[in-house]
Amino acid sequence: MIISNYEVLPGKNATLRLPVASLPSGNRVNLFAHVYRSKKPGPTMLVIGGIHGDEINGIEIVRRAVKNGMFRKITKGSVIAIPLLNIYGFINFSRGFPDGKDVNRSFPGSKKVRLPHVLHIP
Repeated sequence: MIISNYEVLPGKNATLRLPVASLPSGNRVNLFAHVYRSKKPGPTMLVIGGIHGDEINGIEIVRRAVKNGMFRKITKGSVIAIPLLNIYGFINFSRGFPDGKDVNRSFPGSKKVRLPHVLHIP
């Protein structure tokens, strides 16, 4: 599995620090993705918290699941856990991004819109 040029091999776990933006101050904003891979192939489950920055319970739930090792012993497939997706919303305690878009309105996406190559699962 390759996520933004980071490769996580079967049977391995990794915490990826993905640069996603910059604040007006010039400080970089990083998104942390915790990746757990079983040696056996199978489906990939994505666990996300903090889609809305003003709904903080999910952030703590995903953070505790990662800290307590909930995903470390999966027997098949992979788990990608992202405790905080909407970093801007969290900083500003709001639902949206600076451009006013609500991240939750972006799911499930569209087959017509092709995103840059970020995730590759062989």
